Amino acid sequence: MCIMALGAIAPIIGILSSVGSAIVGYAAQKQAADEQNAYYARNARAAQIAAVNQYANEQNQIIQKRNAASQQVDETHRAALQARSTARVAAGEAGVTGLSVDALINDYYGREGRRVDSIDQNYEMDRDYMRANMESTRAQAEQRINSVKQAAEPSFADAAIRIVTGITSGAVNMAKGGATMAMAF
Repeated sequence: MCIMALGAIAPIIGILSSVGSAIVGYAAQKQAADEQNAYYARNARAAQIAAVNQYANEQNQIIQKRNAASQQVDETHRAALQARSTARVAAGEAGVTGLSVDALINDYYGREGRRVDSIDQNYEMDRDYMRANMESTRAQAEQRINSVKQAAEPSFADAAIRIVTGITSGAVNMAKGGATMAMAF
């Protein structure tokens, strides 16, 4: 009688084992997916923070370069004004007038203009270079984020199939066991 009861319980234990195994497997897959997605989120946040810091650094450099260029332009204007004033005073004290003095003054204006243009062009090249660095920073952040895969949520369908398979297998074993017991009597 005890053997008969054990034979009837064995398929039920198999069913419970299959169901439990499927549930535990699903829970483990879910936990692994959650951990991977949390890692992805931390990596993305760190990449974004690094990019923002780099952007701020590049922006500060652009501001510093612009301020330096502005200061150089101001100094150039002052130096040119001083040179023109000195030339006019010297010409006036020497009693020199005419085209030669005008040519000298115009030369100072030309030098001033060329120097200011050179300063502006250098600033623009530096600014463009730093903007390209900012675009590179964006691409690096994007690449860093994309280097970590997001996990797909596990499918409960897999667990459901294992549960149904376990139940079906247990039911078949129970049916076989019932047929075997009926033959024994």
